[in-house]
Amino acid sequence: MNRNPIVEELKVLRDQVKVQSHLLKMDAKDEYEQLEKKFETFNQKVEDSAQKLGELTEEFWTGQHEEIKALKSKYEDLKKIFTEMK
Repeated sequence: MNRNPIVEELKVLRDQVKVQSHLLKMDAKDEYEQLEKKFETFNQKVEDSAQKLGELTEEFWTGQHEEIKALKSKYEDLKKIFTEMK
């Protein structure tokens, strides 16, 4: 199980969005589902790299900066949409 703070932060945002996803219109729900696929792909890459390397190096995280930033931004955008829908 991954205990990396970056992945854990993404998981928290992901869980917050997931809880409220049933309230979304279909287009936002589709966006959420696409984002879920991207997160799963990213998380698998982290898990695979951790197994190969024993631990993830700073070089690995530097190379993932843009992907992490994009995932975080999308989850925060969806979270904002949910908050506004209340």
